[in-house]
Amino acid sequence: KKKKKKKKPQKPQEESLDSILASFRQRTKELETAVQEPIDTPFPCPPRGNFTLTLCPTNGLFYMFGGEYYDGSENLVFDELLRWNPDFKADNNDEQEGANENKSDSTDNNNNIDSYDTGKWTRILTPSPTPPPRCAHSAVFHNDGIYIFGGEMATAEKYHHYKDLWRLDVKKNTWEECKSRGGSPPAARSGHRAVAWRPYMIIFCGFQEELR
Repeated sequence: KKKKKKKKPQKPQEESLDSILASFRQRTKELETAVQEPIDTPFPCPPRGNFTLTLCPTNGLFYMFGGEYYDGSENLVFDELLRWNPDFKADNNDEQEGANENKSDSTDNNNNIDSYDTGKWTRILTPSPTPPPRCAHSAVFHNDGIYIFGGEMATAEKYHHYKDLWRLDVKKNTWEECKSRGGSPPAARSGHRAVAWRPYMIIFCGFQEELR
């Protein structure tokens, strides 16, 4: 008799990541105005690569969008918008009691401990419309807006290059897709570079993989 192969149970981490991403997207669809959620960890979780991190010079904040994370079995692509405030300082009074309890330990290991008491990450849930999940895109800042162009969706089920252009209004925390008023938009691509110069967004290089 042939033994039936048991299906491998999905890893708890995979289940949690998938459910978290699905929850964000569902909440975004139901939003009428943007919602800001403070993140209580020193860094966004899970870690990711091929995202954009754009400085907004008018408020001194950094905006992270998109990116990808490979967990060992599948590649997850994000449409998450995060904001980093480098000047935020934690209220030491709230943690004074715990700090006193651990004073001896921290003193002994002072040279080996990194301090994360400054800076703050915030997750921004924006109402529709929003850009699709992507990585390896480009982003520039101009006139209170962050413009993102192109990128790719790269998972086991989907592989697609984008050629759309979106603007994030950093005052209202809302997205708007920018449609071309004349001429043809640049070809779909990812891995390119972009800079803002005067009223222009200049895009350079990139690649497009036709077959995969």
